[in-house]
Formats: sequence, structure tokens, C-alpha cells
Amino acid sequence: EIEETLEKLFALTKKIDFDPKALDNLLGIKSDKVLEILKEAGLNSLGSAAKENITKVVFVIITLVCVKNIFPDWFDINSFEPSKKMPASLSLRVKNILHASKLIEKKYPSVYSHLELGSSWVNVAQKMLKCAVIMV
Repeated sequence: EIEETLEKLFALTKKIDFDPKALDNLLGIKSDKVLEILKEAGLNSLGSAAKENITKVVFVIITLVCVKNIFPDWFDINSFEPSKKMPASLSLRVKNILHASKLIEKKYPSVYSHLELGSSWVNVAQKMLKCAVIMV
């Protein structure tokens, strides 16, 4: 059952027409709060493509932070790379998500710093979770 929920969660983050609100119930967050923080930081000024890509990276990292908090043994200690303890089907999905996120990060290097959101995307995600968690 847990693996099925996580499959659904990772499938949502991979969709091209990704809707952050779909994560609200699965993660217990208020995506509107995250979107509001990004907007206030000036994300909209970067253009629609950048806004869409960066928003997706933020929510993907938030998703990974949440999963890592629940299943720390499934990840390497200092990264989001899957450990051997993660179920194989989820491991491949996480690797694909990480690869896509890294491509977006390369396209928009250090945007988190320019927008004064944090020192890394993980740092940004952790801060966002503190503001947006509605239940854990």
C-alpha cells in the first residue's frame, strides 16, 4: 500500500501538466502557500517557462524531502540518491526524477539564491515545508 501511494506521488511529479495541488492531500501540504512564497520572491519575473520548470523542481524536492523524512533508509545519507533498501520500482522512478530535476537546475543555476529563497533547492524545500505543512 505504501509503495502504491509513493508510485502515485512520483507519477504526479513527473507529469508534464503537473498540478502542485495534487500533492496537497498526499503530502499534507498547502501548495498555495508554496506558490505564494515563490511569487513573492519574484519567480514570475523570470518568464513562464522558468516559472513552470522551477516550480516543478521545488515541488519535486519537497516530495523527496517528505519521503526521505518517512523512509530515511531508502536514501543515501547525504543525497536523494536511492539506497539499496529502496524498492527497485521506486528507485528507478526516483533516479529519473532526480535526473530531470538536475537538468532544470543546470538550466537555471543558483536561481534559489537570486530569488533569496535559500542556499540550495533542498534548503528551499525544507523552508517551504515549515510554512506549508498542514498535517504530518
